[in-house]
Amino acid sequence: MFSVEKVSDRFLTFSGRLHAAHVEEVREVLGSLKESCTLDCQHLVYISSAGLMAIIDNQYRLQGLGHAIKLINLNPHLRELFEVAGLDIVLDWD
Repeated sequence: MFSVEKVSDRFLTFSGRLHAAHVEEVREVLGSLKESCTLDCQHLVYISSAGLMAIIDNQYRLQGLGHAIKLINLNPHLRELFEVAGLDIVLDWD
């Protein structure tokens, strides 16, 4: 199960397992962003390559507008996945 919650225009939460079946929902929510946003991943336990691409595509789109997506609370497994994929260069997280 996966859920995305838009807490505010600048703060989102992802929870559960982000599979390809949820990518359209993620693209819709991220695509509505017009400025920098924090994405809380505290309760995200899995992300597919399609989910990664949805985030990356919107990161590049926002960078073109002078903004960015910042990820917070990545668990160690997801942090390692992002680093191995080279996304530490593209995305900002703490």
